[in-house]
Amino acid sequence: MIDMLLMPLREAETTLDRVGPEAMYIRAQAFIREHLRDPELSIDQISTALQCTKRYLHMLFSDRGSP
Repeated sequence: MIDMLLMPLREAETTLDRVGPEAMYIRAQAFIREHLRDPELSIDQISTALQCTKRYLHMLFSDRGSP
């Protein structure tokens, strides 16, 4: 049962090693989830952590219908 619950986490970890928009989108989601309670969380902080531009982050989320 525990293995079934951990499966999505393991899949996400392997995706973090990949490159491209889908992998970056997953990395961004993971970073946001980890820092959601941080009142200082901003797009600047996210883009710095993921080493990408703010414009690229906007594109990643707008392509999926997330403003």
